[in-house]
Amino acid sequence: MEFNSLAYALFLSAVTVLYFCPSVMKSARRQNILVLGVSYLFYGAWDWRFLSLIILTTLSTYYTSLLTEKRRTALWPVCNIVLNLSVLALFKYFGFFSENIRWLMRMLGWEMDWFTLDVLLPVGISFYTFQAIGYTVDVWRGNVKPVRSLILFATFIAYFPQLVAGPIERASALLPQLDRVNRWRWRDGVAGLRLILWGLFKKVAVADPCGFVVDGYYNQCLAGESDAIRCYLAAMLFAVQLYCDFSGYCDIAAGSARMLGVNLTQNFNRPYISRNFVEFWRRWHISLTRWFTDYLYIPLGGSRKGRTRHFLNVMAVFLVSGLWHGAGWGFVLWGAACGLFYWLQKRLGYDTFRGAAEPGIWDFPRIFATFSLFAVLLVPFRLDGNVTAAIELCWRYIVPLSMLAVIGVRVVFRCVRFIMESLPHCGRRQVNIPHMFLPIVSGVVFLAVAYVFPAMAWYHLYLLLALVMYCFEWETRTLRWESCPFPLSALRVARMALYMSLYLLILTYGLLRLPPVSDGTTFLYFQF
Repeated sequence: MEFNSLAYALFLSAVTVLYFCPSVMKSARRQNILVLGVSYLFYGAWDWRFLSLIILTTLSTYYTSLLTEKRRTALWPVCNIVLNLSVLALFKYFGFFSENIRWLMRMLGWEMDWFTLDVLLPVGISFYTFQAIGYTVDVWRGNVKPVRSLILFATFIAYFPQLVAGPIERASALLPQLDRVNRWRWRDGVAGLRLILWGLFKKVAVADPCGFVVDGYYNQCLAGESDAIRCYLAAMLFAVQLYCDFSGYCDIAAGSARMLGVNLTQNFNRPYISRNFVEFWRRWHISLTRWFTDYLYIPLGGSRKGRTRHFLNVMAVFLVSGLWHGAGWGFVLWGAACGLFYWLQKRLGYDTFRGAAEPGIWDFPRIFATFSLFAVLLVPFRLDGNVTAAIELCWRYIVPLSMLAVIGVRVVFRCVRFIMESLPHCGRRQVNIPHMFLPIVSGVVFLAVAYVFPAMAWYHLYLLLALVMYCFEWETRTLRWESCPFPLSALRVARMALYMSLYLLILTYGLLRLPPVSDGTTFLYFQF
């Protein structure tokens, strides 16, 4: 059951009505029984056989926490962590490691009669496994008390809005919200629908058509039928697709939970306005970054044990993060490259924006350089099945054009700033550009492209929508992350009706498969 489907819209509506039925849902336990049942129904809609895995994780973690409370020892937590990681490795990494061991033995002259498991990857297994491990460690450390109610804990593990692709929730944040009677609030309902609409806009109007173009460009690049410009555009557009797809899912998840009276953790904080790679990783996939920081980076020693140890700890975190995303050398290469650039910028003193003001328009050259770096590093991530081709495309086309684009943007901004500071009324003082400058420039760029390529203007409509999304995130960078641009009304009932109408309109747009929307609209992070 996809978030961007009419089936989910009907499902969420029915769950919301039942959840807030005053004559039936008189206690938090009853509400959790309902949510747990629909969560298992939601998860089982993909493959009911994988319900046994999430139930195994739930039961092992629940009883481990109780045993840990009785006898404060590391034995039970370690056993539970090994069990959950073993299940994850069996389904996600067994084939990858067995094939590589087989290749290594062949290189050494030994032919092994090895075997691999060719099974479907359970949806969301990486997310709920990490959530369960985090709870186990928190109980062992004494940060949270073990939950007595099995129903409450099972709801925490299988909570359907964030079950499939996160965010990875902490027990201290989510459990208290589930262990209470939630009542209907118009404010939460309206805010939840607005988040759902914003997420659907990112997914249906930007990510899906953008992904269709990316697939076509990369297929041409791999077949040797493309030029350098298309290779560069494929890399840049995939970065846009990945962000809109994943953050769109998180917005829909947060909106669904908000309608039920629950606030989920912020997972993205406008990462494409970051001024360097260190700041970028404080804004991108925040729940996973914090998870690795608390449960891997700090236990390994963090930055407290010298420069060499700090480098090794950073690389360990990013390598594990790469493997977490997928069992392939492309993901490992992506993680290693991200870790190297993160450490280099950290050591060079680029971590100067912590707690600083939000970026301004003159920071755009740095922002574009950070975005370009991340887009280049995503090439092996996207072409995981052909790492050699990914490296060749980067070396021959994508990296040179990215460097030229970054230099060009920097030169243009330097010239504009020099001209503005040279004006008589400006002098040498700091020049501020009006806040509507970026949206206006974006619109002019799109109109210029549409004029030059009139036959392709409708086909690339998603570019204008992506620019609108980015301009909105830029304009609201000092506001709360839930801010989204859908219109308001003084009457809350009218707002609810308006948002429901927009909801159905966006879903209908996706069902019509208008060009260039592709047939495959599954969220990218479902495979992780």
